[in-house]
Amino acid sequence: MATEGNYPKSDGDVAFASEYNLFEADRWNTLNNTTTPILGILPHSATSWTGYNGTSSVITTDTGASWVASTGDNADMTGAGTVSKADGTKAIVADHDSANVSFYNGTTWASSSTDPAAITEVFDITFPTATVAAMGVDKGAAGKGIFKSSNAGDAWSEVTTGPAVDVPVIDMIDADTGIAIDNAGNIWSADGDIDVWSDSGQNAVVSPTQKSSMVALSSTNYVLINLNQNFVETGNTTSGGTIRLHFAEMADADFTLSNLVKITNGNLYFMVYVFGDGATVPRNTYLYRSTDNGVNWSTKNIMNGLSTPTIITTNVTKATIVEYTTNKMLALVGDQTLMIIDESGA
Repeated sequence: MATEGNYPKSDGDVAFASEYNLFEADRWNTLNNTTTPILGILPHSATSWTGYNGTSSVITTDTGASWVASTGDNADMTGAGTVSKADGTKAIVADHDSANVSFYNGTTWASSSTDPAAITEVFDITFPTATVAAMGVDKGAAGKGIFKSSNAGDAWSEVTTGPAVDVPVIDMIDADTGIAIDNAGNIWSADGDIDVWSDSGQNAVVSPTQKSSMVALSSTNYVLINLNQNFVETGNTTSGGTIRLHFAEMADADFTLSNLVKITNGNLYFMVYVFGDGATVPRNTYLYRSTDNGVNWSTKNIMNGLSTPTIITTNVTKATIVEYTTNKMLALVGDQTLMIIDESGA
């Protein structure tokens, strides 16, 4: 076990009390009693979580101390690449390779009664309240790239006014306010009505893809991370995007990006997972944090080559890092290492 004040911790190590707070706090929980990879994590409460891999899942009701195979918790939560967002005890999940959508009402999973019609696939889901949700899609034959739900994901319909092209990223800050960026980089906003989206006339620095992640700060401001271009940008509906951070130190390595998350205290987080061969290119996970809405970023190597999880080479999930209770996050590294990041000060 690593001594007090020494980082990184090994799998199974628990941080000392003096370490367990803010950015320097990390506690490793290796998923035990599991025999399959875990590609995403969904919190339903402060102690109850589901880990899924697209074909099956495991559940914990004791904050990750023990895990058991699920028999009915997520019968519909399948697919090669699942994207999801959770709101308290509820969740919405979509098969990334189709238009099939499922929702969790706090007790059981069920298929949506009305899936988004005529689309090819779901790119991103935002779930700002217990009932209202929106998704950005590959629109296929649909008229718009944004769909909405007013009943927690059971039924979906196309927005009345909005982008008539694909929408890789979307985020709502409440039931009627949000930002979306289409595949041409055009910045759209909803301000007072989720059914009406306006083109700002401004553009992101580089068009987002399905491997991007975005957080709306307001109806006019956003932060975007883009895996293909290896950068973070901040932007708004009046002047467009500005690059704030470039992953120059990882330019020659194979890596993938987690989603971007904003927690209760306003700080932003994401992870960069370098899945090298473990020899010439070490396997590392870098945790990035911003305390000023994405303008400046600090980083910490939280793995440093100690763990060797199965390499994830595709964009299998956008639920890699998520706030599960106030100012505490679950971060999934690789496919079987789960970490708690605590900013609560508790």
